Amino acid sequence: MFSEYQGKPLIPSGAASDEMITYGLSLADVLHILENGYDCSIKRRRSNIIERCVDSGNKTTKVVAAEVLYYSLDIEAWYITHIGVTTRRRK
Repeated sequence: MFSEYQGKPLIPSGAASDEMITYGLSLADVLHILENGYDCSIKRRRSNIIERCVDSGNKTTKVVAAEVLYYSLDIEAWYITHIGVTTRRRK
């Protein structure tokens, strides 16, 4: 079914699904970023939203997810809202 993070399923949005296809990522890759990534929030976010990044070479992969309650299914889940890959600058 779905991969789970902190005991809750990961559900990608339509835009996040398109981004996963663009960057060649799977839900397993997204789960790895959420579990092993570092907090890379540039701005303050609501308490139910997390932003995690992983560096690989000169690229940074970012995943943004929100903890939500699906009333129709009566379950809590992580809703993946954004996935992005950027190039890091040299310092």
